[in-house]
Amino acid sequence: MGKQVLSFRQNPRNLMVGKQMSKNYIRAYPNYKQQALDRITNVLMGILRETDFFRRFPQTFGYLNKFFLSYDKLYFEEEFSLANGGMVEGFNVLFWGRRCFTIKGKDIIYSTSLSYQRRQLTEEEYNTIYKNLEILHKFAGSSYSTIQMKIGPIQRYSIDYNMMKFEGKWGNTYKEKRSLAR
Repeated sequence: MGKQVLSFRQNPRNLMVGKQMSKNYIRAYPNYKQQALDRITNVLMGILRETDFFRRFPQTFGYLNKFFLSYDKLYFEEEFSLANGGMVEGFNVLFWGRRCFTIKGKDIIYSTSLSYQRRQLTEEEYNTIYKNLEILHKFAGSSYSTIQMKIGPIQRYSIDYNMMKFEGKWGNTYKEKRSLAR
């Protein structure tokens, strides 16, 4: 007698054929990345000082660790296309849980509730923000590998003082937590 051939339906192990298991990385939030975020938040604090935010919310003044950067591909389609597979130049800026403005390339788009002075980053601000954002997009401990190389095209991320979380197109995730750092 010859070998019996099982069809796809008869062998439940074949359900995983052609399907990749999602990868979920969790790492310590290294000091050099915390410093990169500090450099970004210093620039963002300067921009926020130019608005009436601290006059309206004086209790929030001076808390650099309350910044929250978020990105979702749905809101940055044009920037995603321009990135051509690289890091997208755009993110939302929240401070104390309030959406303050959005950075898209060099453009600053304020929330409607803030009074503001200017609509563009200076060259120095632009360089500081994106040079350090590039550091935050690296795989921890690597000067070459990016998070995107490990989890696929980034669909969304959130970065704050305590944690970074990136989500890839196929459900892969990458997190760095301050609580895991030495």
